[in-house]
Amino acid sequence: ASHNPYEFNGIKFFDHNGFKLPDEEEVNGQFLLLHQGLEAKGFRHYEISNYAIPGFEAQHNSSYWTGATYLGIGPGAHSFDGKKRWWNISNNRSYVKEINSGGTWFEGEELSEKDRYNEMIMTSLRQENGLDLIELKQRFPALFRKDMLAQVDSWIEKGWARLENNRIRLNMDGWLISDNLASELFIL
Repeated sequence: ASHNPYEFNGIKFFDHNGFKLPDEEEVNGQFLLLHQGLEAKGFRHYEISNYAIPGFEAQHNSSYWTGATYLGIGPGAHSFDGKKRWWNISNNRSYVKEINSGGTWFEGEELSEKDRYNEMIMTSLRQENGLDLIELKQRFPALFRKDMLAQVDSWIEKGWARLENNRIRLNMDGWLISDNLASELFIL
């Protein structure tokens, strides 16, 4: 049988004009197939793009999703102190040169309260544990929107989410459109 470099298992990824992106239905179908296969093998879907055998979840990435502080050391490393985020020059030679000359070896940004609020919504909805409404209200009392529950009720009716113990948790169909859902709760 001849090998077609543009196809894999009957799925056409390339055509003669370049990369062919699959349509949304195909992407969702592949994701659901992957999800079923991994869960059948004992993997837990603990974050939208991550699976692990229970007890072997990524410790490093969990810091990003929970808003924990972290310090990155070395070229290309990123850091976060709860309000500011910064990243070091990624080029080794430039990084060392700037440190040795007393120059600036990093760039950064300060996140507004609104930015941190929106990030908590976005990263929490990506996790199996979901968005803790009590924590959101405690951390951001001036920004907390009680009217968001009406929006979440519509998600529940459509089968995209559930509300359990003051946590908004997305179902599989909700995870497929999580970025859109999170943006509905953002403060612009």
